[in-house]
Amino acid sequence: MRPMTWLLLLGLLASTPLAVFDPPAFLQLVLLAAVFYPLVRNKRFQQFLQQLPRHYQFGLIVLFVLLLAGHLTRSKQRTFPFVVWPMYGFVVQTNLVQSYTVIGITTEGTFIEINPNHLYPSVYRGLVIRLKWMCLSEEEQPLLRQTIRAIGNEYQKQTGISLREVRIYYHWRPLGSEEQTTELIAVEPIP
Repeated sequence: MRPMTWLLLLGLLASTPLAVFDPPAFLQLVLLAAVFYPLVRNKRFQQFLQQLPRHYQFGLIVLFVLLLAGHLTRSKQRTFPFVVWPMYGFVVQTNLVQSYTVIGITTEGTFIEINPNHLYPSVYRGLVIRLKWMCLSEEEQPLLRQTIRAIGNEYQKQTGISLREVRIYYHWRPLGSEEQTTELIAVEPIP
């Protein structure tokens, strides 16, 4: 038998005890076998694997088995050192819908919504989460002011529109309610 065939069989056999009692995991196991089987049977891939030294082949088999076992298990402890990624598979522990809005006020007094996603596309999600924590913490207020000024200055640089100040509003409403509450939580003048 070729090394990759052994790799697939070992991965499936090692993961089978984990999946036998869990129908969704068993279905995943079957689908993974269907996806990897054509790869295992591919002549070029088999030649590539045969050219690898034995210790690399062994390492690849071990890595594949660990990844497959980590993918099919449901426990954080059993997937170590793999990251747990539940995505939408958990229940939110709050009954509030929350959001933040960044508003710039031009030198003429016009209110403009600033979308940090357009200013900093690569760090948007992290920036919004960090802004939330900075708004909630007294210790973080100096950093919050610096961040708001940076957002305002970047907006001015990218659009050419002069801003007088930048505000952050916090919006929340209970689930199932149409009534939203808005609170101004930060104001920073832009030089």
